[in-house]
Amino acid sequence: MAFTIYYKHGQMRARLCPTAPFVVPQQLSQVKRDQSALCKTLPNEILLELTPYIEVEDRLCLGLTCKSLFCRLCQSTDFHIISASGHAYSDIPYCSHIKDLLKRMRPLTPKGQPKRTMALCCDCLRYRPKRVTYWKEMISKKNLRFLDLCAANDAAESWCTGESIQCPGCWFKGESDYIMD
Repeated sequence: MAFTIYYKHGQMRARLCPTAPFVVPQQLSQVKRDQSALCKTLPNEILLELTPYIEVEDRLCLGLTCKSLFCRLCQSTDFHIISASGHAYSDIPYCSHIKDLLKRMRPLTPKGQPKRTMALCCDCLRYRPKRVTYWKEMISKKNLRFLDLCAANDAAESWCTGESIQCPGCWFKGESDYIMD
């Protein structure tokens, strides 16, 4: 600390002012090298203050990083998690959030690229294989009539080429009494 002398209306006054620079504690300036995202270093309370400003899918992804944060997040907001089996015929607005969330969590290759051999079914909300041989093998295990066999093969081919967003398993469940799984 040092004294600074200044003049005000012809009078000399002494004032105490700091001369040392502001020092940031070393603990705050050090970041762990293994941290990929700096937001993980923030306390849960600060992260909870940020949640009203982010989308529902982002909130859930943030909550999935830590159990205690997820618990607090679910208690603090009107957060609903519905089952995949009950979403198809409901008017709940959160259904679209589930699909968006699952699109973010696509299966990846070892290089980190999205797998092209898997696709998200709009009914069962599962990633299902897009290989024709997989579905033909599943269909051949069933004892089907000729017309059902042709329709099932067409459903499999349209799923594998990307023309359909409903997997052959869900299509088959809806179209016949047989269950394919």
